[in-house]
Amino acid sequence: MITRREFSKIGLGMTVFSGSVHAMLGSGEGDDAHSILSPREWAGSRRVGIRVNGSYWGGNNEQIDMLSGNLNYSLPLVTAGGRGKYLKILCSYNSQIWEHDSKKTLAYANDVGFGYGWRIQIGSIVPKLSEKECVGYTFINNSGAEYPLSFSQGVWISLQGLYISYDPSKERLQFPDGTFWIMGCASSAGEADAGTKHPTLIQDRNGNQIIIRYMKGCDSNDINSSARIQEIQDSQAVDSASGRKTYSFIYDAGQVPHLLTIINHISNAEIWSFAYEAQNLSSPFGGHDGHGPIHILKCIQKETAPPQSFSYNSFGELQQVHMPYGACYRWDYVSGQNGVRRVIQRGIVLSQGKQEAIYKISTNNPKKSRYLTTLAEPHNFAKRIGSFDGDPQSSTYGLLSALEELDRYNKVLRRTTNLWKMTSSGVPYIGTISISLDPDTPDEAISKNEFDRDLFGNLVESKRYDFNILSKPIAVVRNRYMMDPSYISQGICNLLLTTSISNETETIELRRNQYDSTPLVDRSNLSEHDPYYGPSLTIRGNLTVSTVGEVYHRIKYDITGQIISFEDGVGSQLAFTDDKMENNTRIQKIIPNQNEALALQTMSTTNRKGVEILSPSGGKIEISADDCGRKMSVSNSDGIEESL
Repeated sequence: MITRREFSKIGLGMTVFSGSVHAMLGSGEGDDAHSILSPREWAGSRRVGIRVNGSYWGGNNEQIDMLSGNLNYSLPLVTAGGRGKYLKILCSYNSQIWEHDSKKTLAYANDVGFGYGWRIQIGSIVPKLSEKECVGYTFINNSGAEYPLSFSQGVWISLQGLYISYDPSKERLQFPDGTFWIMGCASSAGEADAGTKHPTLIQDRNGNQIIIRYMKGCDSNDINSSARIQEIQDSQAVDSASGRKTYSFIYDAGQVPHLLTIINHISNAEIWSFAYEAQNLSSPFGGHDGHGPIHILKCIQKETAPPQSFSYNSFGELQQVHMPYGACYRWDYVSGQNGVRRVIQRGIVLSQGKQEAIYKISTNNPKKSRYLTTLAEPHNFAKRIGSFDGDPQSSTYGLLSALEELDRYNKVLRRTTNLWKMTSSGVPYIGTISISLDPDTPDEAISKNEFDRDLFGNLVESKRYDFNILSKPIAVVRNRYMMDPSYISQGICNLLLTTSISNETETIELRRNQYDSTPLVDRSNLSEHDPYYGPSLTIRGNLTVSTVGEVYHRIKYDITGQIISFEDGVGSQLAFTDDKMENNTRIQKIIPNQNEALALQTMSTTNRKGVEILSPSGGKIEISADDCGRKMSVSNSDGIEESL
């Protein structure tokens, strides 16, 4: 476990996030000379990853950016966490690895151990250097989406839909639910992503920890000096001769070590294996620059299942994915006028011998103020046309302004229009959504919804208007949130207090919440939990009293945030006892109304990926899950089974 004292020894600290609300997310008022530079959602060229305010289309693990034309392919591998807080680790690829202008061609992709253009990461911070001085930072999420951060009163904040802040002096990335990351790994100078910072500790607002350790860099003898995850340790970790661990990542001995296997120590199984292949790389824009050979990710295989295989064109762009059970995805690319490659065609074959269905994607810029993308379904049975703000001077440049759905005769059946607003710190969000059915016809019917968000992105008001009655809302929903400075200073900014709904004649309160109003129960001998978060630290953000309509609930927690009892307004109670052998990560028994004779027993399945629930009468329900925590099947002792 990592303690408060150990943090201070290595200079990372556990000081709570200090500063006012405006220092955290910027108020747009009174900032100094370095203050907020509002980066646009799009720079007119490449845009990669899955962004909060982006517009995407695709199926399964595939998402195509309908503005930039980037292909993102992300495969969930494992889930780290426990005690209610979980985090998915993805293997992700983005196709926009080239950019060309009149002077040069840039290749953005690199290989840090997972194949050219691929990454396996939780997230990262990339410093921006100018003459060896850091002048900015970019946050990259697990899909590869890049969010430039803006300086505001001592911290760096996102103004592109994420409500996060980064304090370089503490190497601390703060999220609005109270979770924070310590970016304690920095890739060494010999790495392709030199200087990039990666999280070594993730901690939630109840003190539960995920610890990540990284391999040595190519030119370094120090651990935590590359992007290559070596071990993940969370509250589900098991003891081994080399310490507690949940997942191990095994690499080859190449000049740049490549990932071969991920081992799950919880179920003692090899869950993922990876294979690579050498390929020569050429530029799609011609020229004689030699890019040399690269290592491409050829296939990924889970346990004994058939592999998922990948093939690429000579430019390193992902061209085909063969799924484990016969389906095949295919993509074609073209170079755009902005010097960036984009997807123009996507094909899919559902099984061997079936005909390929082809979807065509085209773009044009008929007016400076608009940028259009058309998605045509196979045989032109239907179309979707997305309209984006195309004015580089606009604060909403690159954001979706309208989406039209057309039939095979090019008749618009439905038009959705977005009007964007800004929070007080300059973060864009959709302020109005208008829906028009049979637009531009005598039968046209229009409805709309309006939204207001606060500084932290919380929805504070929504108004709903009925079809063709747009002057007066039929319902107004208002939310009020916790703004207590003691919570804000801990980075907890999303706690809902009340919800009410009103119309022309009356207002009804739908929900009222209280937080941290019941005493915390202590737990001993915990691992992966900060001991500073004991019973006396009561600022947690745990929902303890909830009144929904006239239904009252009172909830008690232990120091890890696990529920230990649940009471309603008529005296009924459920008590939950934890399994002390499982590091307080699993409920062992559910006792109704203090009656042990009616208790339900729970236990982990043999591979510890699921749970069995035993009733007093001898009945049994078994729920299985995959390595990402997704429910796979539910069965009972009567022989009834549901598979997903």
